[in-house]
Amino acid sequence: MRKLTAQDLEDMLLGTVILCASGGGDIDEWREKIQKALDAGKSFELVSVDEVPDEAVICTPNLLGAITHPDAHEAELNAGLEKVDTDPLLRAYVEFQEHLGRRFYCTTPCELGGSNTAAAFFPAAMNGHKIIDADPAGRALPEITQSTYYLHGLPAAPIYAVNEFGETFLIDPVKDDQRAETLVRALSQVSQNTIAAIDHALPMKELRKALIPGTISKAI
Repeated sequence: MRKLTAQDLEDMLLGTVILCASGGGDIDEWREKIQKALDAGKSFELVSVDEVPDEAVICTPNLLGAITHPDAHEAELNAGLEKVDTDPLLRAYVEFQEHLGRRFYCTTPCELGGSNTAAAFFPAAMNGHKIIDADPAGRALPEITQSTYYLHGLPAAPIYAVNEFGETFLIDPVKDDQRAETLVRALSQVSQNTIAAIDHALPMKELRKALIPGTISKAI
């Protein structure tokens, strides 16, 4: 286990931007969130794939965008809606555990990228959980089907998603990961092009074979 310093975290953000091949989101907002966690006395603890017990439940928090023009159908899609103060990702993280009836042991990023790697770090730190030094892509990826999770037949569902308006969505069951991609992308489109989602909530014994180890250390 490695407790990351503020410099480690900054290096991680910059490293993921290099490795993501220009995807994975912007880092500015996530610098602020990571600093918020540090200011609150939270720690960022990185663990290797080998250190995580087989029965520990791991999840993959992420932010999913859409490419709809921000002004497209704005009046119809968001009429009468107001953004809430609660962070969608933190809310999804807490409520998904309540739905499952189990606590997460740690998180893993869905990819390497300025926002989506940090999206796995922030809720873990705020809840006293750890982050795995691994991910299922080794770079940024356009869709969830382009990951080692999909190649190993690991289901994304159940998926718990929350948008900036405080609306929550539980996707379960779902036919396959391609259908899950379509559904969550559509939810993002009607949520001002961004939604927080948590998927692949599985025991480590199922994820171990799929995760690419050491990618966070490589980014740092």
